[in-house]
Amino acid sequence: MMDTQERPDLFSPDSIFTNGKIITVDDRFSVARAIAVKSGVIVAVGATDEIRGLSGRRTRTVDLNGATVLPGINDSHCHISDWALSRPPLSLDVRFPVVRSIADITRMVAEKARVSKPGEWIIGEGWDEGYLEECLADPETKQSGPRPGRAQQPGVPAGVLGTPLVGQRPRPLAGGHHP
Repeated sequence: MMDTQERPDLFSPDSIFTNGKIITVDDRFSVARAIAVKSGVIVAVGATDEIRGLSGRRTRTVDLNGATVLPGINDSHCHISDWALSRPPLSLDVRFPVVRSIADITRMVAEKARVSKPGEWIIGEGWDEGYLEECLADPETKQSGPRPGRAQQPGVPAGVLGTPLVGQRPRPLAGGHHP
């Protein structure tokens, strides 16, 4: 084997990560101890000493001290950004136990409407009619169809369209007027 000092940097990895638990996700789901990376691509996986032997003069070495390395996740559905956009301050948190009744939702929307610009959307996500006091008091009103929507069109006051109001005209919230 060629000495590290003799190997041209052209063939050496840019970085090596050693002394870790590298989850390979191969057919055996084996765990390696080190990886070598060149131009953003994993080029070798193996034992720490084996991977260390690939380094060149310019190779950066990172001792993982037993930390775990997982395969990269490329979430083309943008779940993480959707999650972030559905949390305060970008969205009202109307999940249980923050919200326990339609009155709680009404109060939250009214508070947000007082500080929002005209036409600005007020979005809340996560409420479940199964936890609302009104639904718990009368289980027969529990909706069997799809869950209520996530957003209300700008300029149209929000209405709580949950189970207790199915078949009724939406009730305006936050002092709005329904056309």
